[in-house]
Amino acid sequence: SLSYLQNPFPHYFEIGLDVSLSTDDPLQNHHTQEPLVEEYSIASKLWKLTPTDMCEIARNSVLQSGFDGKLKETWLGPKYFLSSSMGIDPNKSHVPPVRIAYRFETYQNECHFIDCFKDGSKLHRGMLT
Repeated sequence: SLSYLQNPFPHYFEIGLDVSLSTDDPLQNHHTQEPLVEEYSIASKLWKLTPTDMCEIARNSVLQSGFDGKLKETWLGPKYFLSSSMGIDPNKSHVPPVRIAYRFETYQNECHFIDCFKDGSKLHRGMLT
């Protein structure tokens, strides 16, 4: 088991990977009756996550879950399945559309960057800095 300080979560979140928090073994590793709340509380304090960060992480968790589409729609909005800012309902998720737009744009740019390598194309020097 990784210590919190060795955990790559904050780095992965910072660079825009689709991450969420969960509990490993709530019966052995937690000190409260609400292990998931404990995970969120520790993460927010230790990694200095903002309320918007926490809302984005909770949104990611719902999107990654096996919950029925109707529940996801109730919790996140009718277009929850769209990756762009068109899929965000800030009144439900409390995540600003600009955050999702940034994540989507970054993802698209990274896909383009990967495609350049895959096709054997030479990258413009400016793309490497």
